Amino acid sequence: MLFRSPHPSLFPSHDRLGDDTKARLDAMEAERLAAAEAKKDEVPAEAMVYFDLGSARIRKDQEVTLSSIVNTLISKPELRVQLTPFTDPSGLAPLNVGLRSRRERAVMTYLVKNGIANSRIVSGSWPGTHSGDNERDRRVTCIYMK
Repeated sequence: MLFRSPHPSLFPSHDRLGDDTKARLDAMEAERLAAAEAKKDEVPAEAMVYFDLGSARIRKDQEVTLSSIVNTLISKPELRVQLTPFTDPSGLAPLNVGLRSRRERAVMTYLVKNGIANSRIVSGSWPGTHSGDNERDRRVTCIYMK
């Protein structure tokens, strides 16, 4: 008997409902609880770690995102994460290649220092395409994989 009336004076008590109605309400409540439990286990497809212009230093405001990535990977040991670094188009191409690599390394170092095995991190400095939004392009995208 899962269903409870939110306001007893407005709704009949569960005990006075017919068996069919009780069963439907209990089934609906069980579905709601199952959906809530399943949603709790959902993993976002990706997370993004942003950087300042020309920098590969982890920003303080990005530590929350990185901690969330670490917590997801710890709670889901079957997952790996693929790192894809980006730079905005304002720098010279050879400098951006090095900057992408340093940003990727900074994220990888953070993950490893916080308990994630190197074997669960897929990297390779694949250059991402530019979105046209310079601030958004200063990032490493972390894509969860099974």
